[in-house]
Amino acid sequence: MVGPERESARLMRQWCHWNLRRSFVGKDGMDYPSSLAQVRIPVLALAGSADRVIAPWRGCEALARAFAGPDVEFLLCGKAAGFAEDYSHSRLLMSGNAQSDVFPRIAQWIRLRSALDQ
Repeated sequence: MVGPERESARLMRQWCHWNLRRSFVGKDGMDYPSSLAQVRIPVLALAGSADRVIAPWRGCEALARAFAGPDVEFLLCGKAAGFAEDYSHSRLLMSGNAQSDVFPRIAQWIRLRSALDQ
């Protein structure tokens, strides 16, 4: 197992393979980005501006843009966008700043969509 969330090594190996090839196509030929274009649920995608290894923001943004639904939002979490810090991959979830800076933005995004559903 790898990481604090106990991601499986098999999953991480596949993810790294996809990242290095810059192609999210499964061994069975499934083209994931093309399939994401069919997803019509709201999507909030976040990336840390200081994450240059695990999930660099340009790749995260491209993945978010693969969703073709009417409500897709990408947030680059860094000082230039008004966040408390330039977040790395792990600090985006585990830092004290994230608890007071990132989490409330996620909660607000969910509340707005919940209100629209009522």
